[in-house]
Amino acid sequence: MKYVIKTKRFTLRPYRKSDALSLARNINDPLIYRYTLHIPYPYRLSDATKWFKKIIPEYRKTRPTCIHFAIEMDGEVAGCVGLSNIEPRHKTEIGYWLARRYWGQGIVPEAVKLVTAFAFKKMKLRRVYAYTFVPNKQSARVLQKDGFKREGLLVEATKKDGKLRDEYIWAKVK
Repeated sequence: MKYVIKTKRFTLRPYRKSDALSLARNINDPLIYRYTLHIPYPYRLSDATKWFKKIIPEYRKTRPTCIHFAIEMDGEVAGCVGLSNIEPRHKTEIGYWLARRYWGQGIVPEAVKLVTAFAFKKMKLRRVYAYTFVPNKQSARVLQKDGFKREGLLVEATKKDGKLRDEYIWAKVK
């Protein structure tokens, strides 16, 4: 399966080990950290290396459990749209982040739309879902723009920084 999607503004592609420095530089932001569940802060080069050991081998698998697309802009990793918890012919969870200097340009909504279409067409999945922390209105808007529907509120469903957090669950069904 081909994991490269090119647009006029950016390329969605597999991560490479050589991306570690630009990944660590662009993701290391408290405003990105505040609404993400699995990204540490501060984010160090060692975090990128550890993450790559987990995700890069997935690109070679016939049935990967996750596929993460680096958003490449200006020759570096500016963000990511990832599919995780992939259940073949059924569903996957989508997640994303973008370096702050690219916010407000419509990049994430476009990337999410492309990766969701990839999940439906290329992977033959029926459902793509996402979670957003309740205060994260920007992420909710990204999902709404691509036709995701809010399915419910999960009360105290997640723990972040030692606090229980409410989150919404969103889904798009083919």
